[in-house]
Amino acid sequence: MISAFAALTRTKVHAANPRPSVPEVPRARASVAVSDEQVVLPPDPQAAAAARAFVQCTCVLWDLQATLDPALLVVSELVTNAVVNARSQVTLRLRLRPDHLLVEVEDEDSRLPVLQQHNDWDALGGRGLMLVDALSVRWGSQPCPFGKLVWAELPLVPDPSR
Repeated sequence: MISAFAALTRTKVHAANPRPSVPEVPRARASVAVSDEQVVLPPDPQAAAAARAFVQCTCVLWDLQATLDPALLVVSELVTNAVVNARSQVTLRLRLRPDHLLVEVEDEDSRLPVLQQHNDWDALGGRGLMLVDALSVRWGSQPCPFGKLVWAELPLVPDPSR
């Protein structure tokens, strides 16, 4: 999966887990396996597009097509914020858990994001975290040794065709 994604985006991709690989288990909706994937993105305007391609490939791999649209929006906002504000490389992690999809974006800027409560309608920015807040069960940020980590938990949307 990772090598196919790297070829698709021509982005340097790092393995998600240095741990030994676990045998592949069929991912039936009733018993979702715990999985992690990550990609390291450069600090350039194409990072959000590469992040969306990574999310699409990973959600298809994990059979999360019904969760794909909210995941794409949240990742677009978090990665764009990281690239614009931190101007550093960005690490995007997707963590599949039994009841949610955890999105993590790590960058090298120590300033924590702030949800704007009152935005002017004609403002050029400031609505991204409002979207993250609306689409996620919960979200937050925390300092880390070389910057910050911003995360959001997305509910697993049942596939209507099942």
